[in-house]
Amino acid sequence: SDPGSEELLRMEDFPSSLAQELAFRGLLPLMMDNDSLPAVLRLLGYFMGAGAFDGKKTCFYGSKEGMEQLREDVFRVGYMPSKVITRERNSVINGKRFRGIENSVHVNAGSFTTLLKKLGAPAGKKTLSDFYVPRAALSAPLWLQRCFLSGYFGAEMNKPQTINGCNFEPPVASCTKANGNVKSGIAFLKQIGNMLEAFGVKTSGIYEEDLGSKVRLKLQLSTKSASLISLWSKVGYSYSPKRQRLAMAAVSWLRMKESAIAERQDIALAITASKKSGASFIQAAYAVPQDANVNFRFMQRSYFEPRATSPRVPEAFPRFEQWVKSSLEGDIVWDEAMRYPEETDPPGQEFTAAKSGDDKFSYGLWQRDVQRRHF
Repeated sequence: SDPGSEELLRMEDFPSSLAQELAFRGLLPLMMDNDSLPAVLRLLGYFMGAGAFDGKKTCFYGSKEGMEQLREDVFRVGYMPSKVITRERNSVINGKRFRGIENSVHVNAGSFTTLLKKLGAPAGKKTLSDFYVPRAALSAPLWLQRCFLSGYFGAEMNKPQTINGCNFEPPVASCTKANGNVKSGIAFLKQIGNMLEAFGVKTSGIYEEDLGSKVRLKLQLSTKSASLISLWSKVGYSYSPKRQRLAMAAVSWLRMKESAIAERQDIALAITASKKSGASFIQAAYAVPQDANVNFRFMQRSYFEPRATSPRVPEAFPRFEQWVKSSLEGDIVWDEAMRYPEETDPPGQEFTAAKSGDDKFSYGLWQRDVQRRHF
């Protein structure tokens, strides 16, 4: 059957007055192919991480820029959000006092609040509520699943960050539960892990952090390059623009890193093959291109000490955090494009491509040796 024909919510699921409000906005009956569903799922995912109900009011919390993006999605589903409200907030963590800035947006509409609840948003405190990934997200096509996941990750996943400039810290999606609600929290994170598998993202386990009367649950993801690239290029973060920009940059940097490693691996194999064919070390080294990203010691080891593992990146390879400073410009990641020997395009010729997996476009603009990507 056509997945777009699946009915998620019916008029009969709501009191008459609320049903009319939602129908007026095109939100009832809510079908899988409803034009507003991508925004609704992003908002729902984010709410499960950084939202709360206050009577008929729905509140969201985050960065000022992120809340402006969230307001746009609220407009898309037919509601009038508040302006971004910024205030100072004092808090106590582990006995220490902190003063921070809180940004929030609220939607003062009972029909919107009820819509999120009917879709699976917890009505009470999230730490004391048993909730799971909504059916609307679980049964949806991948591009709609991505909307829900990116919303949740915008609220509850750490930013791309390296340990030493070369290796990324494990991405972690988290949720906090009271001791009596831990089981449902684990089930929720397992559902998210299973959804991520379809995007090529691998998990490495769920870990618990004891907070006394609460437990912080952490779904840790793989740090393998292929998994990280899939996570940050196919899912990413909604309503968290700083993390999303870092994710864009991380994907570009990881691909550059994998390319450098693959080049060194090819050279190591070529040197080994030359040795097997009877070539001396000098002959094998002389055959290596002069602009190859290897030094004398690398060639020497490849010839005399066959490698059991793949090579590491060269010493001169740019560290991620330093590379970001020069390569990330707003929402644009500047990257070098590889020129092939058979390339015949005249210098300066441009090639433009565009594609959209959901309601967001990406395009590539090539100018000689520079690739400009906008996400």
